[in-house]
Formats: sequence, structure tokens, C-alpha cells
Amino acid sequence: MDFLRGIAIVGVIAVHASQEFSTNLTHLDYLLSLGRFGVQLFFLVSAITICATWLHRKGEPNCTRNFLIRRVSRIAPLFWLGIVAYAAIRHWENINVEDSLYAATLLSGFKANAVNSIVPGGWSIHVEVMFYLSFPLLAALLSAQRANTLLIGLVAWIFYAYFGRDIASELFFPSLDSVSLREALYLSFLNQLPIFIIGIFVFRVLDSAQMQLSRIELVIFLFWITIAAFTAFYRQELSQAFVVVGIILGAFSYLILKYNLSIKWISHLGKYTYGMYICHFAVLSFLHNLFEPGSGLLVFLVMFIFTLALSYFVAVLTYHFFEAPAEHSIRKILIG
Repeated sequence: MDFLRGIAIVGVIAVHASQEFSTNLTHLDYLLSLGRFGVQLFFLVSAITICATWLHRKGEPNCTRNFLIRRVSRIAPLFWLGIVAYAAIRHWENINVEDSLYAATLLSGFKANAVNSIVPGGWSIHVEVMFYLSFPLLAALLSAQRANTLLIGLVAWIFYAYFGRDIASELFFPSLDSVSLREALYLSFLNQLPIFIIGIFVFRVLDSAQMQLSRIELVIFLFWITIAAFTAFYRQELSQAFVVVGIILGAFSYLILKYNLSIKWISHLGKYTYGMYICHFAVLSFLHNLFEPGSGLLVFLVMFIFTLALSYFVAVLTYHFFEAPAEHSIRKILIG
């Protein structure tokens, strides 16, 4: 799992570094932009990990309550620290109290202005928390037939693509312009939910004696890819087909885990990806202000390596001196 997490954070930092320090090579910049799907790889790995954890602890007393406490205590303390740290970086100026409160509840995705404005990249934390809250219901997929897991994912995607987007627009984002609305709908939990369900399916396959896909599973995948591509073409909106990327990442994750593939240094990064994700935006901003803004392949490579190294250093410190102690304390108080 750490190897997949490491790949994901390398991709995410690569795309953000290329936005700050372009290589000036069109095709390479495009390839680097695909690193944004590292977030979806995080979601897949999260689903696989949580499935294993849920089954391991299923018989415990207060299983659901303790599951939610463990998950929130893992993610909340560092995010709260991030709220304070980014406010300090901005010199405590232009702080929107309402947006900050939304962010502090980890539910900023319900307010478009708060989703990324308080902690950069905060939208993915909201999505992850929504997955935690939904998982006690989604856990039923662990005992359903494997093909039914895929069907639920397909139905969830169809519902959101053809009905849920309009409902979400009216309920949560009635005043957004078309560009902001499109972004908000893309970042929403319901749009990302099929990625998590693909992760649950990958876990089911890895946990099964029958690792080959059945004929009906292949048919569902092919139908899903076809209807996603048709929807994207019909609506002239490529993001409608991004679930295809989720399917590709699911196959990639399956192969990595089945054959236990790994690169040591990337796997080591994978142990500290959450801290690296939260702080790398600040590291990039620091480097951008420290050095004369520039572009070109060499500039990008130097800044990418610096960002990776500094983010890792900060993440290791915050993990050992804040993140892990805070998580332990919250669990001890609430679970015992």
C-alpha cells in the first residue's frame, strides 16, 4: 500500500510543481498534469485499506462508532493544524470565519468558497471524510456478489451524471458561475464515490480465491466505459469520463498488490503522504517566493526535488511530534 501511496504523492507534487515551474515542453507538461489523478489513487488505496480494517475489527464492540473515531482521529488533527498554519502564512488576513468553520468540520465540500480556500487541496479531505461516514453502509458490498459491487458503482455513477449534478447544483451551489459550478461538481463526493467503489471491488478481487474477472464483470466494466465516453462526448465535457481513469487506476493497483511490486524510496515516502499532501502547497509557495520565478526542464526538476524533499522533512516532523501523538490521545480518550 505504501508504494501506491508514494506513487500518488509523487504525481500530485509533480503536477503542482509543474504549475508553478513549467518545463516549457508541451507534451511533458501534459504528462505531468496527469499527476492530478494521484488523488484518485489515494481514494482507491483508502478504500482497499479500510475494507481490510473493517473486516479485521468487525466483531468488536461498538464497531461502527470506534471505526469512525479511528478514521477521524487519523485525519482531523493535522488538517486542523493546516487551517492554523495556512492562516498564519497569509498573515491572518482575509480570514472568512464561516468558511473556516466549514473547513474545521471537515465538511467544506458543502460550501464552494470553503472547499480549497482555507487549506489548499482541502476538497479531497472532505471527500475522504464523506467516504468514512458512508462506509458502514457501503460495507454491505463486502458480502454481496462481486458483480453487484460493480453494479452499485455503475448505478451511483449514472445517478450522479444524469440526475445528481442538477440536484447538487440547486441545493449547494445555486449562485456559482458555470466554470465554478463545473469544478464544484467535479470535486464533490458523489462524483468521486465510484472511485471508492472500484477500490472496494479491487479489494474483493484480491481477497478472493477467484482472482479472474467473470464474464458479467467484464461486461459491466465495458458498458461503464462506453456510457462514460458517450456522456462525455454528448455533453462536450471530458471530466464526465474521468471514471475511466478510476478503472485504469484500479487495474494498476490490482497488479501492484497482486505481484507485490515496490520501489523502496517511493514506499518510504508512502508512509508520510498525508503530511506531504497538506504541506507541499506551502513548500511550493515558499520556493516560489525564495527564488526568482522561472521555467524550463532544469528549473522544474530542481524545484520538484526540493519540494519533494522539504515536504517529506516537514511531514516526518509533524507526524512524530504532532500527528501521531494527537491521534493516540484522541483514541485513548474516546475509545480507551
